[in-house]
Amino acid sequence: MGIEPTLSAWKAEVLPLNYARIQSTIEKAFISIKKYKYSS
Repeated sequence: MGIEPTLSAWKAEVLPLNYARIQSTIEKAFISIKKYKYSS
């Protein structure tokens, strides 16, 4: 193993960031749908 992190260490770092990004995107979509639904 060189300087690069192992694959499992890389996954442990990156996956939670991806899940947080996906969750916040979904929440924003729901909020904008609610605003649109109740404004019309």
